[in-house]
Amino acid sequence: MAKLKTRMNHLMAWSGKDVGRDTFEFGVFDAVAHFNLGSVAATNVFKECGIVPGKYTRESCKLRNQRRLYFAESKEKTSQN
Repeated sequence: MAKLKTRMNHLMAWSGKDVGRDTFEFGVFDAVAHFNLGSVAATNVFKECGIVPGKYTRESCKLRNQRRLYFAESKEKTSQN
């Protein structure tokens, strides 16, 4: 756990922005969640906060995921050639 705290402190210093630890940790969580789950991570956060995602939020998340997967697959194909 001490190693993780040390790494977090280094990352906070490296980011070059003056933000609080909570803000920084949420930013890291958001980046990892979006990488692993896609935009559905945002709707999960909304639900945890008691906010029901609407039609346009769901549609936007679906479109973002489709674009993310398309570009990831395209990038993978070019790296294999």
